[in-house]
Amino acid sequence: MDIKMSVYENTNFNATVTINNEGIDTPVMYLGATLDANLNININCNVANRDLYKAYAAEMKEKYNEFKTVVEERAKGFGYEIF
Repeated sequence: MDIKMSVYENTNFNATVTINNEGIDTPVMYLGATLDANLNININCNVANRDLYKAYAAEMKEKYNEFKTVVEERAKGFGYEIF
């Protein structure tokens, strides 16, 4: 019998984009990213409130781009050559 185990290291990023309306933070968009040791990168965007997302589309795009920049800058430090 041959029993093996492989351990992989990942770096994860998570963000929640909210809009404050009358003192209440409403989640609009969840962002997530994973960088792994094999130089794979995955960035996800999940919309939590479609109406607010559409009403503030330009701001949501800006927040997504900010998140993507943070992830890409970290990826450069890990040797991802495409950034």
